[in-house]
Amino acid sequence: ICEALRDLTVQVVRINPEEIARSLPQIIKKSPPDLFLSVNLAGFDPLGEIYYLLKELDIPCASWLVDNPWHILSGLRASFWKEMHLFVTDASFISQLESTGAKSAHHLPLAANPKAFQPKQNKADLDIVFAGRSEFPNRNNFFAAAKIPQDLLEEAKKSTLEGNVREFNWWLKKLEITGFWPGQEVRKAGFGAEICSLAWRAACIRAALLEGHSFELFGNKEWLDHIPELGERLKPPLDYYHGLPAAYANARIVLSTTSLLLPEGLNQRHFDAWMAGSICLTDNTPGLKIFPPEIALATAYSRPDDCPHFCRELLDHSSLRAELTSAWSALLMNEHTYRHRMESMLKAVGLQKPS
Repeated sequence: ICEALRDLTVQVVRINPEEIARSLPQIIKKSPPDLFLSVNLAGFDPLGEIYYLLKELDIPCASWLVDNPWHILSGLRASFWKEMHLFVTDASFISQLESTGAKSAHHLPLAANPKAFQPKQNKADLDIVFAGRSEFPNRNNFFAAAKIPQDLLEEAKKSTLEGNVREFNWWLKKLEITGFWPGQEVRKAGFGAEICSLAWRAACIRAALLEGHSFELFGNKEWLDHIPELGERLKPPLDYYHGLPAAYANARIVLSTTSLLLPEGLNQRHFDAWMAGSICLTDNTPGLKIFPPEIALATAYSRPDDCPHFCRELLDHSSLRAELTSAWSALLMNEHTYRHRMESMLKAVGLQKPS
């Protein structure tokens, strides 16, 4: 984000959230900013003291909520977020946010970072890689108070594996949750979606793994609890900026599964894999609608059982892979970089793009 803004000749001062109370007054005194931008509301306290300080000084505030917004907002006690510019990576949340009082909610998908992910120069050594955790950090603590009947969870997992995915919005309706905020009842829907998401992810990985191609998974050791067949093909997690680009560039296919916490969301694999010169083989999430269907659906499976067919087709036809990677590279560079996203954000908050 900072690099993209600087490319637009925007002067950026980056503050670690832990240093807000100490650093922000000095920065404001030296040169009041035109915008205070946060990711996932980092830097804002639950009662909104930082927000109200900035409001008093007529400094607009914005936050890019790249995860489930209701999970992030469930940790707030004051309603200051309703006055902010909110950007979500999943468009299905906009109407929910607006109905709960948000005055400025916008869709802003994730994007490509061409500087970090360079296309491969040599022939890829691996057929398929997957990089990702089996669960987000401190998941059990986050969902400690979220209780759902076990039989309902098992039924939902079964339906998900059959292709009828039980995502966050489905759980909202099933559990008859109508109040999104304040409180943490919404985390029950998140818990259901998270359990189904893990089952879906594991089934997709297993389907690709058992096809007999060279395969490596970069992630936490808990994956072996869900997919013991991984064995030595489970590798330690990679650093996003250093190890991951090389891993993607060294693979013919990067397997992706989207989180059911974001019913219409994408993840960074949808951009990073293509930029690295690999293929992003993904589940057919509604979030793909931001791309032309003729290329988006060419590598999108609807059920775990569909994965092997896509893997064989893509691995057996190098010309198809070359055609797809070329089309995706051009599309992402022309329409879907972080520079494009920052241009959209500046326009939405009323700041003109620098000439």
